[in-house]
Amino acid sequence: MKTSVTPPHDMPDDFDPFAGPALLLTAPSTEPQREVWTGVQMGPDASAAFNESMSVRLHGPLDVESLRAALQDLMERHEALRTTFSADGLTLCVAATTPFPLEVLALDALSSSERDDRVGELLAHEVETPLPLETGPLLRPRLARLGAQEHLLTLTAHHIVCDGWSMAVMLRDLATFYSAHVRRTPHTLAPAPTFSDYARAQAKLATTPEYAAHERYWLQRFSGTLPVLELPLDRRRPPSKTYSSRREDCVLEPALVEQLKRVGARHGGSFFTTLLAGFKALLHRLTGLEDVVVAIPAAGQSVAGLKDLVGHCVNALPLRSQVSAEAPFTQVLKQLRTTMLDAYEHQEYTFGTLLKQLALPRDPSRLPLVNVLFNVDQAVTGEQLGFQGLTCTLASNPRHFENFDLFINAAEAHGRVVLECQYNTDLFDGATVRRWMACYEELLRGVVANAETPLSRLPLLPEAEKQRVLVDWNATAKPFDREAFVHTLVAAQAQATPDTVALRSGDVTLSYRQLLQRGHQVAHALQQQGVTPGSLVGLFTERGPDMVVGLLGILEAGAGYVPLDPGFPPERLAFMVDDAKLSTILTQQALVAALPSTTVKPLLIEDTASQPESAPPAPEVSPEAVAYVIYTSGSTGKPKGVRVPHRAVVNFLASMQEAPGLSPHDVLLAVTTLSFDIAVLELLLPLTTGAQLVLASRDTASDGALLKAAL
Repeated sequence: MKTSVTPPHDMPDDFDPFAGPALLLTAPSTEPQREVWTGVQMGPDASAAFNESMSVRLHGPLDVESLRAALQDLMERHEALRTTFSADGLTLCVAATTPFPLEVLALDALSSSERDDRVGELLAHEVETPLPLETGPLLRPRLARLGAQEHLLTLTAHHIVCDGWSMAVMLRDLATFYSAHVRRTPHTLAPAPTFSDYARAQAKLATTPEYAAHERYWLQRFSGTLPVLELPLDRRRPPSKTYSSRREDCVLEPALVEQLKRVGARHGGSFFTTLLAGFKALLHRLTGLEDVVVAIPAAGQSVAGLKDLVGHCVNALPLRSQVSAEAPFTQVLKQLRTTMLDAYEHQEYTFGTLLKQLALPRDPSRLPLVNVLFNVDQAVTGEQLGFQGLTCTLASNPRHFENFDLFINAAEAHGRVVLECQYNTDLFDGATVRRWMACYEELLRGVVANAETPLSRLPLLPEAEKQRVLVDWNATAKPFDREAFVHTLVAAQAQATPDTVALRSGDVTLSYRQLLQRGHQVAHALQQQGVTPGSLVGLFTERGPDMVVGLLGILEAGAGYVPLDPGFPPERLAFMVDDAKLSTILTQQALVAALPSTTVKPLLIEDTASQPESAPPAPEVSPEAVAYVIYTSGSTGKPKGVRVPHRAVVNFLASMQEAPGLSPHDVLLAVTTLSFDIAVLELLLPLTTGAQLVLASRDTASDGALLKAAL
């Protein structure tokens, strides 16, 4: 191993060689590492988004001292694990050695439920606690004793020194070192490549003609207008990027996995390509976009031929595809295969360098160019790790912070694939992500059934979701009294709670009994004036008790009301009177001079006070008789009158009583003009549920300060 220190020009001006452990060497950081370093500066949440954490459950008689020694050997073997960073992120500082204490958290004396709780707290701490780049260490092991024959080892490393490939290498090496210590025999591992050599090689590569050719390829791929992937959100995107995250897992069973592999092989695509083509088809169906960019990670160890190298060697490859609704899946698969092969050929050009060259406008709420990452892993399993005398099971610990809006890792083990879906909780609900993954699985099943199917016709909804969307969501029919009338509902409420306050307007308060009696008087007067069942009566009043009394009286007389708001333009009111062929307008003395017609007979509400307070003879009308006529705005021509029958209003009120609901203890402030149909809810819902109706005057309804005071 090298022992010389690199020349001073590799070090920042403020570098202190005497701080921390003795240095073995320094080297320039790589471009991808500098991207991570920049991301970490966004805060603790952003830093924790780069925690790579694994759990290893060890079953059997664990030799703790051998495990401690194995962890120390792991640190000594892999230079990246002894690395920290200069304050500006430009320099790798590799320590000659790093002491690596391992304390044992004793949980074996706890009850099963308490132990599970403590394990949950431990895992949360590991994924939520940032690792310090300048002081290190950037690998944090934790060991918990769960029982005499069971231990939990967590390994949490910062992504800046450890990628997914590296974690697999570390686990295999750790098992080898442990077994050697238990057997008291030397290990047989060949020396590992050093990350500092890899970093220098990357810096040299960036000056070559080959790198310039890589750059030309990527700039050509991302020329022109670049798409923005806008997934349907459950919440509005915050103005500044957030990192809070959780994970949902979905399993693709072995039979489906095998079928998908056969589909890919038949059409010249790998399993990875097939899964990604399906995922791009899903994104197309969710967003409608035909120009879709999704990133995949590419391991630098593979292209460099350094299979045992530990470090941050991963590079994001943004894959841009044209995804057409009418294109058969096989076409998308073949095009994506070509795109992926080309991208791998040019994978040494770093994503960060591409972003600098594209000079994209920055949006503080999201990552530039790519906000969705997709990966397929051959998961390391416990059976592959030879811990002497032990069996083990592995699990990746779901992060609580994530850099991408959506990160799908398809981990294959034992023939099945676990779709580990990490998502931003400020944007999406877990239920949404689970639904998307179910749709993804259904789409893949459609691909297996017929890979020539156009994307637009691939199935998307599993049976449970079809039931929910097509049946459950449309099961809106509710039982209601189909023979009832609007005014009979109010009368029934008045009979049940006659002395309860029904209406307040200014200084006037009416009980349900008083309101009903005034309505009876208006109905008597209308019938005496010749209003017949099924006819229409104009209601031309100011906002106040007379408006509600008049409305109920018109309905009780067997007629339908036509709202005429005195605040509307005279020309519109005159049109409505003429179009509805009104023969009577119910109004107030103060509004006679403003009547929209001089030919239609007015009836003053004030003149009805001498009529009987008892109910008039019930008119012979059906529940399909008109309750009111509401006029459209006329923005596309002349206003059009819409006749609304009693049965429709009764159905509507029954539905509103259930959701959002109203109770007899509620008070509803009505502010909407009678000429707008939401007034039906405001006026009649409280009066049919025993609640209290408060009428806001025209002035109050149009003045924010007065409205606030009324509330």
